[in-house]
Amino acid sequence: MKFQVEIEINLPRKKVLEHYTNLDNLQHWVDGFISVEHVTGEVCKPGARYEVKFRVGNLNILATETITRNDLPEELWLEEECDGLTNLAKNFFIDLGNGKTKWVIISDHSGEFLPKIGASAFKKKTVKFMESFKKFMEAL
Repeated sequence: MKFQVEIEINLPRKKVLEHYTNLDNLQHWVDGFISVEHVTGEVCKPGARYEVKFRVGNLNILATETITRNDLPEELWLEEECDGLTNLAKNFFIDLGNGKTKWVIISDHSGEFLPKIGASAFKKKTVKFMESFKKFMEAL
């Protein structure tokens, strides 16, 4: 299941990326966040792998995230895997000028549990965490 979502943030791209790439900030905008651990590779470089723990409802989830492409400040691609699901998230950061940034995610989910969960749930969750990031950033 592939979808695209985007949000405009009222801050310059440099500031957006400074906080987006800082793992300590995940707790401020990832709903249910528990912890993140850098497992291998050079931080924020292709091949770097992280384990992210978060809670969804009554479930504790462990996701592995691997950076597959880093062409910042324009784009950062992540492959996320957990419990029979895989997602390739292509993040694009577009400098709109006038101190504004557009963040676009093209997400491609696959896996055996996708039909059981429902495709729209992933899009809603992505929109929710993008809105949380925007709120966090604009409150700084």
